[in-house]
Amino acid sequence: MLGGLRDSGLVETRDYRLSIRNAQGDMATMNSLVDAAISDRTDLLITFSTPTLQAAIQRSQGVPVVFNYVANAVWAGAGRSDTDHLPNVTGVYLPGAYDEMVALIREVLPQARVLGTLYVPSEVNTVYHRDQFGEAARKAGLEFVTVAANTASEVADAALSLASRKIDAICQLPGNLTASAFPTIAEAARRSGLPLFGFQTSAAEAGAHLVVARDYRDGGAAAARLAVRIMRGESPASIPFEPASETKLVANVEAAPCHRSAHSRDGTGTRPTRDRRPTDDPPRESSKIETQNRRWGIDPTKCGGDCQGPPRAKPREPLLALRATGAEAQRGPSGVPPKPRPSP
Repeated sequence: MLGGLRDSGLVETRDYRLSIRNAQGDMATMNSLVDAAISDRTDLLITFSTPTLQAAIQRSQGVPVVFNYVANAVWAGAGRSDTDHLPNVTGVYLPGAYDEMVALIREVLPQARVLGTLYVPSEVNTVYHRDQFGEAARKAGLEFVTVAANTASEVADAALSLASRKIDAICQLPGNLTASAFPTIAEAARRSGLPLFGFQTSAAEAGAHLVVARDYRDGGAAAARLAVRIMRGESPASIPFEPASETKLVANVEAAPCHRSAHSRDGTGTRPTRDRRPTDDPPRESSKIETQNRRWGIDPTKCGGDCQGPPRAKPREPLLALRATGAEAQRGPSGVPPKPRPSP
């Protein structure tokens, strides 16, 4: 996002001032941050995550909003479709790579029959992901088991409960709570000998073996381009929502699994276990990426040569508040001189 703003030709402090506010996952604080940004006469709000977008929709008082890191903006209440939406809201949404994930699991775990995940009933984005991935799994002939977790303190027990339900792999859907608690989910998968898949690149660093993720960097750059269009006078009402479709395959070479193999049920309804560690490990001089790709049966040419180890975690800032300066302030976000706002 910040790189996209820099690449636009606009210059910070000359054309706009940027304020970054982080609620650290607390919704009450998030509401206060939006209110504070409006009180500071912010000209444009840029939100990261579904809850942040929902707070901005409710409290922005008509100030333009550009969203990012949202699974489905319609479900979040931003409009009826990509083109029929709230007049002050536009942005980039990142639907999960559902079909791509199912295809990957089919390739690396051909005997898998049952997948499992945690979801958070109070997060509309995880409910959306649950429904969409469940449909993709069913179309591929896979069972899909879900366990609810409402708070951080419930994640550990929920993950162990999920792992005990005779599943062949945990395929953890993205969400705010589950992302922050992903190491706990990874520990449950490790203790149960289950392969762990994720939909966010940060999940690889947190213990997932393989991740199929939309490219958040490209999504942020696309959202920055929309923000710049508004800063240069275009109305958000005329800018359709944009889906991000670029996908990355990330292999965590440090979490090379020695897990329970997926087997079809035998006559007793149980699944035997065995070590999947290959007996023909490649020579020591082979790179870790090549080793992991061979172990999982990944062809790098199928992921654009972008199979990679776990990335460094990058903290997300949920709210950017931009206020125009110089020439941009004279024109205003709507292309006309801004009206004076009453003091709070």
